[in-house]
Amino acid sequence: MEPFDLHTEPAERLLERLSDANEWMRRQAVLEMGWRGLKGLESALKARLSAKDNLHAFDALCALDLTGSLDERTHVGAISHPDPYVRRWAVRLAAGASAGVMRAVVERASVETHLEVLSQMAATAKGFAALDALEVLAALVGTEDERIGFQLWWLLESFSERAREDVLGLFGRSA
Repeated sequence: MEPFDLHTEPAERLLERLSDANEWMRRQAVLEMGWRGLKGLESALKARLSAKDNLHAFDALCALDLTGSLDERTHVGAISHPDPYVRRWAVRLAAGASAGVMRAVVERASVETHLEVLSQMAATAKGFAALDALEVLAALVGTEDERIGFQLWWLLESFSERAREDVLGLFGRSA
């Protein structure tokens, strides 16, 4: 391997490094993009994220997030990405995101099958508004993995006092 200095590499070379077989190199390139706040790579990063055959789409998602370039449309698309690890991180990044992104998580919850993504949905929904969080909860009830059930209880419990009427409404009752 020839010597390199990521801190001085041009943006285009950092972008190329997102295809490197070495995970450390990819992650460092993403961090360098974020530290520099490189804004000129949005279209290339979005193309890498949406490419069906890109094994490193996750790194493109991270670079978009760290550079502040993850817009709502791209974020919503990532929530339905074919790679479950991209979906999981897109869901994780949804806490505090726009209403459209939260809505995409709510809608995806009813069709998601990957356990790690389901788990992340339950965890992230705790940061949503009560009605959105309870919609995620309702979509995930019945998931066969007991660990998801525990997370759903944790989610329900977090809203039991601050949104009592909404929680009771989930069960068709009022206080």
